[in-house]
Amino acid sequence: MTTVGASATGGAQVGDPSRVQLQIVLKPKGERPDIFTLTEVFNREGKEALKDFPGADLRVLAQTGPEAGDADLQFFVTGPDREALEARVQAIVDRIAEKPYVLNVKSTLEATQRERVFVPDPAKLSGTGLTPQDVAQTLRLYLSGTQAATARRSGEEYPVVVQADPLRYSGEGGLLSLPVYAPALQAFLPLGSLGRFEERPSPTLISRRNQAYAAGININLKPEAPGALQVQAELEKDLKAAGLLGDGVELVASGLGSFTEELASLAPLAFGLALVLNYLVIASQFNAWRYPLYLLLPVPLALVGAFWLTYFLGTGLDVISVLGVVMLIGLVTKNAILLLDFASRRMREKPLKEALVEAARLRLRPILMTTLTVLIISLPLLLGAGEGSEYRRPLGVVILGGMLSSTLLTLFVVPAAFYAFEGRRAKEPVLR
Repeated sequence: MTTVGASATGGAQVGDPSRVQLQIVLKPKGERPDIFTLTEVFNREGKEALKDFPGADLRVLAQTGPEAGDADLQFFVTGPDREALEARVQAIVDRIAEKPYVLNVKSTLEATQRERVFVPDPAKLSGTGLTPQDVAQTLRLYLSGTQAATARRSGEEYPVVVQADPLRYSGEGGLLSLPVYAPALQAFLPLGSLGRFEERPSPTLISRRNQAYAAGININLKPEAPGALQVQAELEKDLKAAGLLGDGVELVASGLGSFTEELASLAPLAFGLALVLNYLVIASQFNAWRYPLYLLLPVPLALVGAFWLTYFLGTGLDVISVLGVVMLIGLVTKNAILLLDFASRRMREKPLKEALVEAARLRLRPILMTTLTVLIISLPLLLGAGEGSEYRRPLGVVILGGMLSSTLLTLFVVPAAFYAFEGRRAKEPVLR
């Protein structure tokens, strides 16, 4: 698919007649190299083909979002003043481009077009009683017109707009001959006697967010980059430390980054709610309020393994991996349930220590079988087989690391904690 004269940056559609956007549909993954390898090849070969075209620029981006054209990270930079915003955005883009994990970065302000701007001459305006605002208002009335009346017919209203004939004043010379009334001179002066037209570059898109000027920024990351959540937090912290944010200039996440940021802020609430629900279910199963505390001990052990393996493999945290962390709460408690459920029944017949040792010995096989089942299911996610598997891999890493650490430590930590705190209750009935 080819789009001529437009592109999407920072979640905003930018119109620019000097730009062409191509969308390439690749063959199945098994019939081609990796998408990031193809990106480098297309980028290198495309720039070689365009070397004879001065000013031509090529950017090849891999689709990393749910829609074509989405970047890994999308932001809006907002500011109260347009000139200050343009300067800040350029400084922000330059600083982000210096990061080793950034593949490329661009902003909506890079898409410019040439336009003719009328510049009033203060010396020529002197003594005429005119201000630059008066000249601008006169030009606006000539070119855009003004509503002089309203015509009514058959119950319908039609605005009557009066404006200069566009065929007569189609060129620059015609515009310069437009009469402008000078109140101090009590006469009409041609527009050309008050200033001149200049050609200047201008952004193709001037957007606003919450009544402030805004510019979009697209950031694409290298394959070995950390997770989008970490990169987003690091960039915001670095830009604030560099003084590029503040004084009314703010960085607002958009697109998938906005969803990731919202999910990260809600993740502690979801995690806490999952713990509470898990606690209530286990308490109802064992008919005791203190037992779920032992059964939830594998949760922090699983988080240690999940975060360690995530750091070791460099997959980082994203939307899917954050959901995987919440899933671990239900996956890792099953081993402790198998262990303590068997031990609680044996405690009616044997001392506490012997019951825990026998439970660990007899329940080891079921624990390893259930854990191995979960690990086998996570292997396709971890090994990266199939279309789009690069974006599911962090989920497999979280599940694998969490299950390995919790399984190995549950057999030691949970019985030890249970024996330490329940030793004084060993002669009392465990289940009431």
